[in-house]
Amino acid sequence: GAWSFTPAALPPGAHSFTVSATDAAGNASAQSAAYAITIDTSVPAVPTIGDIADNVGAVLGSVSNGGVTDDTTPTLSGTGAEANATITIYNNGTAIGTTTADGAGAWSFTPAALPPGAHSFTVSATDAAGNASAQSAAYAITIDTSAPPVPLIDSIVDNVGPILGTVLTGGTTDDTLPTLNGSGAEANATITIYDNGVAIGTTTADGAGNWSFTPGSPLASIAHSFTVSSTDAAGNSSVQSAAYTITIDAIPPAAPAITSVTDNIGSVIGSVANGGFTDDTIPVLAGTGAEPNGLVRIFDNGVLIGTTTANGAGAWSFTPGAPLTEASHSFTVTTRDAVGNESLPSAAHVITVDLTAPTATIAITGISDDTGALGDWQTDDTSPTISGTLSAALGASERVEISLDGGATWAQATVSGTTWFHGPGTIGLGAHNISVRVIDAAGNIGNSANQAITVTNVNVGPIVQATSASLLGLISAEALGLLDLSGQSLVAVDPDGNLSSVVVRYAPLLALNLGAYTLTGSAQLAAELGLQVNIVNDPGVLGLIAPTSTMTITKLGGGAIDNLAINEFLKSVHFNQDLTLVGLQVLGSTTITGTDTDGVSSTSAVGTLLDLSLINMNGNPTLIEGDVSANTLNGSALNERIYGYGGSDILHGGDGTDLIRGGTGADEIYGDGGNDVLIFDAADVIIDGGTGTDILLMDSGTGLVATIDAATNIRNIESIHLGSGDGGRSISIDEAGVLAATDSNRQLIVTGESNDSVSLTGAVYQGQTLINGHAYNQYVLGSVTVIVEDAVVVTVI
Repeated sequence: GAWSFTPAALPPGAHSFTVSATDAAGNASAQSAAYAITIDTSVPAVPTIGDIADNVGAVLGSVSNGGVTDDTTPTLSGTGAEANATITIYNNGTAIGTTTADGAGAWSFTPAALPPGAHSFTVSATDAAGNASAQSAAYAITIDTSAPPVPLIDSIVDNVGPILGTVLTGGTTDDTLPTLNGSGAEANATITIYDNGVAIGTTTADGAGNWSFTPGSPLASIAHSFTVSSTDAAGNSSVQSAAYTITIDAIPPAAPAITSVTDNIGSVIGSVANGGFTDDTIPVLAGTGAEPNGLVRIFDNGVLIGTTTANGAGAWSFTPGAPLTEASHSFTVTTRDAVGNESLPSAAHVITVDLTAPTATIAITGISDDTGALGDWQTDDTSPTISGTLSAALGASERVEISLDGGATWAQATVSGTTWFHGPGTIGLGAHNISVRVIDAAGNIGNSANQAITVTNVNVGPIVQATSASLLGLISAEALGLLDLSGQSLVAVDPDGNLSSVVVRYAPLLALNLGAYTLTGSAQLAAELGLQVNIVNDPGVLGLIAPTSTMTITKLGGGAIDNLAINEFLKSVHFNQDLTLVGLQVLGSTTITGTDTDGVSSTSAVGTLLDLSLINMNGNPTLIEGDVSANTLNGSALNERIYGYGGSDILHGGDGTDLIRGGTGADEIYGDGGNDVLIFDAADVIIDGGTGTDILLMDSGTGLVATIDAATNIRNIESIHLGSGDGGRSISIDEAGVLAATDSNRQLIVTGESNDSVSLTGAVYQGQTLINGHAYNQYVLGSVTVIVEDAVVVTVI
């Protein structure tokens, strides 16, 4: 019952086949179920290879037509096939496999491992009817699985800073973006650069295998070990190269310091302070803190003038190679390390080169305590103050210097405007050549002057009946600063302070036929001043012996008479009789004799003054005395001396220039107008100088005699005098005391000797000033000033 049939050629298209059977008797069966086919004789479209993908190694992704890959099983993919067609893949013309396109005609295929070499892939499509397309266009690739050669790092180049060029392996650079150069790579290979094992970038070798690379971001200041590898077009990578090691040091050194600028020429040598002056045009600069063994660069006003090398400790010195100009110079320095890192500039050290000498002229005009004739340049003071003048005020950098040893050594004098002084300086007995000069801070010497002085300990005899001017400068003539001697008939001063007696004697010639005039003086005042007075009167014999009157004054209890005390008392000495008609004859017959403890005497006739306006020997209306009771005494506009003695007195000086002693008792002393001297007593209720320039004399007591603080009873005093020629005394002063004791000037001057002392609370020393030829030290106590004679010992607490 089996059968087969081959029809004649059928046309393409759909065909539905059925069959029926007829037996021998001619009986026919019904037709079978239909068997439908479609006859398709059309060739399918040629598919395309769209991509070959590399899926292994360093280089992944599409391998271009004609490209290279290290993937031996690359994935081929394409489109354009008939839906669900069978895709046959050919390698170099040989089918190596098939795959099936999807409904959209896309397909992919991964072959079994292919050998290295050239491969030309084509594909064809076979549809369900078995119609096969032609093969596609070829897609050629080369499979390369061989590693490329290892490239080399030939050099690393520093491109920044003062030190440029190749950095040897193991070397150091300040370039944080150095350039790496190399060779030996496969042509056009990709070079990967590693820093301490970490890839930091890539570059491409040229056709000769050479390459270079600069990091894209700055490298850290540490050690760096660079290696490179090469990757060829197929993605095959070499091993990493040998390491090229460098250290990057981009950290600048610390700024060095200029510690000194030294002047080595001229009269002033040594260190030139920052802001100072020099006459040395090639001073030596020195410093520390540079990079050990590093380069030091020196700048003058911002311009490089030279270099030097620091030692292993960073110390350095430099002398300019060319003279500096006469101008201001601001020096700074930097230091460089071995790789060229440069520090910031040092702090500036500014000097001024000054080659021009001062032009002011100078003179020596006086010494304190000139003991001989005024201006004879003799003194018994081994620590005198020397003073003088200038023709013009000095410039800011100029000063006066003085030499007490003929120019061997020099000290700076104090200058105020156009006057100068120095002292006290210490010199020995004998002749000395005093030199002064004007010099500037750079050491340029201007004008100078010289003066010979003699220091002697030869006793100088007393001076009697002298004018005030002749006493100026005498060391013990303290009365001049405290008394007005201009209207005083009798004067006695001993420059050495050793006056033992004063004798006033009236002894006329017999031929003058003058009467028996007798001398007298204030007994109260003598007692107050500690003096003993003895008067001997001889009436004479008429026609035979002239009358005499002799007053002998000594210190009560013996010893030297104080210069101030004797001249206070001599103010009271006068004749008991009226001299109106015969005044000059009597005065011409009157002498005053002073004798010192060495027996040296001096005598002068009172009448030699020949000026009755200066003399009052009739009695002295300017001497006002109280008694032992409580007195109220009032001075006038005259220059008076007022004495209260015992009792609690109220004393007013009036408008004259007065001396006022209260004596014992709780006195009230008022200077009122004028420039007065008020004698201090701790028992006084108040001591008020009033207007004018007033002196408070503390001439009694020893040790601490007064505390001048907020509770003080002293008012309107400009100066305190601690006395002279005695055992010395001390006072204590604070700011509140000065405010209470002085006027609106808020300044107090203290005069004294080497055995006197002053305690100052919260004082700050401010330098020296010259007063009456003597050096004084100035102190500031908050809002007030205290000026103390240099001889006085000052303690600041």
